[in-house]
Amino acid sequence: VFANLEMVRKAPMGFLFGQRMSWVTHQHKLISVDRGNSFELYDLLIDPSETKNIILENPILAEQLKRELGLWLSTLANPELPNFTIPQIPNDERI
Repeated sequence: VFANLEMVRKAPMGFLFGQRMSWVTHQHKLISVDRGNSFELYDLLIDPSETKNIILENPILAEQLKRELGLWLSTLANPELPNFTIPQIPNDERI
C-alpha cells in the first residue's frame, strides 16, 4: 500500500537523549553522541543506512545544522542540556 509513497519531512526535528542529540531534516541528519563535543553528518537521501559520514566534505552545512540544533536546544526547559555553543554563521555562507 505504501510502496510508492515518498516520505518528506516538512520541518526539521531535534532529538535529545542522555549524551546523544541529533537534528534531522528531510535530507540530512546531524548526530552527536558526546553532548556536542563531536558530530557526524549523513545525507539520508543518498545514504539512508548512514554509513558515510560527510561532515568533513560539508563544513558550511554542518555549521548551519549545528546552529539550528543549538537554537532548538535553547528552547527546551531542561536543566540537563548539553553545554553546547551555538555556532555563528555569516550570511554569505548560509546554504
